[in-house]
Amino acid sequence: MERDILERLSLEVKNGKAGVLITLTETQGSVPRRAGAIMAIVGEEVLGTIGGGKLEYEVIKLGKKALEDGKSQEFSYVLTPEESLGMSCGGSAKGFIKVFKPQYKLIIAGGGHIGRALNYHCKNLNFKVTVVDDREELRGTMDNIVIGNYSDVLKNLEVDGETYCVVVTKGHPTDNEAMLALIGRGARYIGMIGSRKKSAGTMATLRENGIPQEEIEKLYTPVGLNISDGTPEEIALEILSEILLLKNRGTLNHRRDVKKC
Repeated sequence: MERDILERLSLEVKNGKAGVLITLTETQGSVPRRAGAIMAIVGEEVLGTIGGGKLEYEVIKLGKKALEDGKSQEFSYVLTPEESLGMSCGGSAKGFIKVFKPQYKLIIAGGGHIGRALNYHCKNLNFKVTVVDDREELRGTMDNIVIGNYSDVLKNLEVDGETYCVVVTKGHPTDNEAMLALIGRGARYIGMIGSRKKSAGTMATLRENGIPQEEIEKLYTPVGLNISDGTPEEIALEILSEILLLKNRGTLNHRRDVKKC
């Protein structure tokens, strides 16, 4: 049973779903199950058991919250009538909730200087990167580049809540084409390079094509944080920093100024 739980959790994460593995790490006295017992949560589905009852009920709530927050955590309960669970087992249980996140997807529309730099910076990060461009002369310049019409290629790529999209094509018409192919499909992030004037023009084009205002307001354009010197390499880092800020629920603070408890 435990092997089945681990295999199922691994499969779901590989298929793009987040999940948690809950393990009892220490037990004392009378408890439903002993240290080493595991269960998992994928979406709303609970796999396995750590003993049922109020303990499992509370731990499942913790597991779902950890899944929502994306943060692993420990837990500890005393199973006596006087404690919060109100259980009469008389023992205690400690455990750990480990969050497993799927590989994030990054779609880069545009294989020019900024697209190549962004692709390079992501090599050692947990992103599955796909670069899309319509220029035949770029075929083979990157091992993950797809050459073709932006609209056709992008509409055939899977986009979900763990997908981040950056539009940095060679010009305004293809930027608009890429944006129309990506917007409204549930991506976590869509950013487009350009001036405020260009961004306003693209937003107008999206409205003309029937894109709801609430979807337009989710866009990050002009893209990136204001930290670069304007070179393609540093602009790529601007964009990546903005993506990581969103993905990791970060804050725009110097670490030296962050007070810890």
